[in-house]
Amino acid sequence: MAAKNQTPPRKTPSTPSKTTPTAGDATAQPDPPWKLPPCSGPVFRNRYVAPLRTLVAVGFGYAAIIRDNQQVYCESPETPPTRWRRLRSFESQARKNPHHDWRLILHDPFHSREYQRHGRNLWVLVKSGPGFA
Repeated sequence: MAAKNQTPPRKTPSTPSKTTPTAGDATAQPDPPWKLPPCSGPVFRNRYVAPLRTLVAVGFGYAAIIRDNQQVYCESPETPPTRWRRLRSFESQARKNPHHDWRLILHDPFHSREYQRHGRNLWVLVKSGPGFA
């Protein structure tokens, strides 16, 4: 004999099954941007902080170090990749002049990034965009 105090099991609302959309499916949604791999540029552990090993170069585009809206260094198309400079070399200059607005600008076809120096060895992403292509 069954006990009278037992409650029947709850019915859960049925959810539609998730199917993987095909390439021709009009309802297919693109992956969110945080799930996509980067198209170009270096991959950093913390993508909001530029490591000092970052090259101040993009190859095709614009890369520069700016101090108080004045260009200190700009990547030249004639400069071979073996002569590209790293952020580390400008960090030493920034330590000597810490009360200025130091920025690293990397503008390539797929990404546009601007980092600002916030302290010793700390260059933080302050602007990000899609690039110029």
